[in-house]
This record gives sequence, C-alpha cells and structure tokens, in this order.
Amino acid sequence: MSYRFPSSGITVLFLVGILLFAKSSECRAVEKVALIIGNGAYQKVPQLPNPPRDAEDIAHSFERLGFAVTRLNNSNLERMRKAISDFGDMAEHSSMAVVFYAGHGIEAGGENWLIPIDADIETNADAQANAISLRSISQQVSKAQILGLIVLDACRDNPFKIRPTDIQGAGGTEQKAATRSISKGLAPTEPTGNVLIAFAAKDGTVANDGDGRNSPFTAALLRHIEVEGIEVTFLFRIVRDEVMAATHGEQQPYVYGSLSKDSIYLRPPSSDQVLATMPPIAPATRAVNSFFSAKDETLIASVAESKQLSLPIFQIDAIDPNVPETFRRFLGIWVSKIGNNRTGRQIMLIVTHVDSTGLVSGFFVWGPPNETTWNQLPGSFIGFKSAVRGDTFGFDIGKQANLFKLLSDGRMNYEAQLNGRTGINTVYPVWTLSSREQGREAADVESLSKALPNKGKNRK
Repeated sequence: MSYRFPSSGITVLFLVGILLFAKSSECRAVEKVALIIGNGAYQKVPQLPNPPRDAEDIAHSFERLGFAVTRLNNSNLERMRKAISDFGDMAEHSSMAVVFYAGHGIEAGGENWLIPIDADIETNADAQANAISLRSISQQVSKAQILGLIVLDACRDNPFKIRPTDIQGAGGTEQKAATRSISKGLAPTEPTGNVLIAFAAKDGTVANDGDGRNSPFTAALLRHIEVEGIEVTFLFRIVRDEVMAATHGEQQPYVYGSLSKDSIYLRPPSSDQVLATMPPIAPATRAVNSFFSAKDETLIASVAESKQLSLPIFQIDAIDPNVPETFRRFLGIWVSKIGNNRTGRQIMLIVTHVDSTGLVSGFFVWGPPNETTWNQLPGSFIGFKSAVRGDTFGFDIGKQANLFKLLSDGRMNYEAQLNGRTGINTVYPVWTLSSREQGREAADVESLSKALPNKGKNRK
C-alpha cells in the first residue's frame, strides 16, 4: 500500500532546505577572501607615507575582483593578531585567501616578521614578542582550497637596531655576533602546498618606497591585477619586469612557492574569450645579461614596431649550464613572415626561460586583426608556460590551441586550432641562444626586413 503526504508542504520545505544548504555550501566553497594591511604611522621608527595608500588602492582592486576584503590601517600588534586569527577562520571556507602587507618588515633569527606600528624591537626576542611572523600568516592562507597568496611590499631597510648579543638561530640555538647583521631585506622562504609568497624585493635586498602615491612594486601590481585572463604566476612575472625597468635593475621582486600545473586566475578569462588580452606596455628598456645585448633588444623592438606588435617588458634569463642543448635551442625569439595564413595576424614568440626538465616559458604576441582574422580582438600578448616534448611544445589561449614545432634549420612551424579550423604558418628566428653561443650575431634591422617582408600591412 502506498502512502501519500496529506500536503506537499513537507516535500516543498524539504526541497527548499536542500537547495538552501547546497547554495550555502557553494557560497562557502567559492568565497574569496583578502586581508589588506597598510602600516605607515610607526611610533618608534621613521614613518612610511606610502603603505596606507598602497593598501587602500589594493583593497579596492580586490573588492572589484569579488573578494571579501578586510582592511587594517596603521594597526598595532593586538589588532593585527586578532585580524589574522579571524582571517584564518574565513580562509578555511574559501577558494582563495590573500594577504597583502605594506609596511616595515624585518628578518630576525632566520624568520621574517611584519611590524605593527607600536613595535619597539631591540633584540631577537623582541621580534618574536612584538611582531607577526610570516610563517604564521602562511599557515592561515594555506587553508584555502585553491590558492593561498601573500604579497609583501615590506622589504625596506631595517629601522630597528637589534643587539648582536641576543641573536638566536631559527631553532633557538645561539649564534656568534658576527652572524648576519639583520639589516637588509627579508630572508628567503619556502612555502608548501598551494601557497605563493611574493616579495617586493628579493631576499637580502631592499625595496623602494617610491616618490608617488604608490611604491614601484604596488604601482606595477595595480596596473595588472584586475586584467582579465592573466594566470597568477605570470602576473608576478610581469610585475617583476616592470619594477626592474622602473628601478633600473636596482629592485627585483621575487616569488617563492610552487603551484600545480592547473592555471589559477584572480580574474578568469571570460567564457567566450578566445585570446586573453592585456593592455600594451612599454618595450623592455634594458638588457640584464651579456648574451642578450642592448643591440639585440633594439632589434627586437624595431621588428615589433614594423609588424605593429605591442611588446611586453621581458627578460631573456641566463640559462643554467645543466640545461642540455636539446632544450637550449628553444630559448629565443621568432617572428612571422607575412602573418598567419588564415588569420592574417602578425605574431612573435618570445621564449625567455628554459630549465633542465624542458619547461619553457615566455610570451606570445599577436598584432592587430584584419578582415580575414578569426576574431577581431585587438593585438596584445600573453604569458605562457609549457613542457617540451621532442621538438614541440604548445599552450592554449582561451579556446585556441597553439602548437610550435622546432625545425632543423631553426624555424618553427606554428599551428593554431580553433572551433575545428586549423591555421598553419612558419615563424623565423630573430634571435636565439643557440646562434649566439655559436658566435652568430642577430641580423641587423635592414637585413631582417628584407628576409621577412610584410606583404601588405594589416589594417587596424
């Protein structure tokens, strides 16, 4: 015998309850949280004018990115400790947890410490009692499901005079007074799991507070953090290059940590986006190693200008001697001859780094469209990372698959696939590490222009 409820109300309430629970769980799972701290009004040491402004502007950016933002402005130790503890509770139910800190930061006893405005630090023990350890913050953001991110614009000169008689090692063992003076920058760190830590300046070096509204590091971050479709690791590589250019190489931001192969975005590409676009920025302004010279840089910029390409700021990294030749040959710059056969766009491939495992990274640059292109998105560029397999490597940009195959004569076959269509083109070497190591100079602009003619300029 079947049984029927006298009313459908119980069923309705039951279903509503399930939906509400599912909705609540979904919200908790996808929530993105950020704690933004700006300390400048220090009571015991010189004040910093920019950190409160840096924090305010960064907070607005994260709010526009859909983060639930907690702000701390000129906070003492008690407020910072409580805010970080509360933030850890929020991070447990988040997909992303971000802490941005601008202010004084020091290294003491092998650890990094963020300084409240009321701190008075004369000994290593004072740092432990009166400051916030980076390690404790890393533990809180690691609770996020996808990404824990810490951004420190704090690598300034240490304003505290720590007495050498009380210096202790990270494990509490006594060290000699001749040990590092604890005066410059922060110490290297090794986050685990899904945590990235971005320093405004590499460990042991100091960051500039800047003369404008924001520090050079925060200013570069603000220019790109809200751009759609930039993978988070490439975001900080772009910031790094801009800061190095702005400070003439005196300040080098650095990122610690290692994520999985899955792409992570602060602002994901839209579902109908084919090519992830970025606003064009100035070409690279300086060479930072001996084998990629200022002359080479000028050549690349001239070629890009002739093909209406907006270059990113980039650096051709010095290569580890352990990288075998089979991978070394992928370090270089290639450009299209007449544009893609099907799309009509001019393109440039810039491989800036390769390691001993065959992991290559760099930038893919495309020019403006014409009437034959698959889409009418403006010219721009995007960073990529890919593993070499034999003679090939590839990466996706939105829905478009890109595959490059290195030929024996140094050229590359380029194949683009989108919605069942395939475009095939050849890109030609402008500068490669292999040719430079063999003593061959890059061609001058005039010779290169003859070798790579433009058969009709693309229409804007």
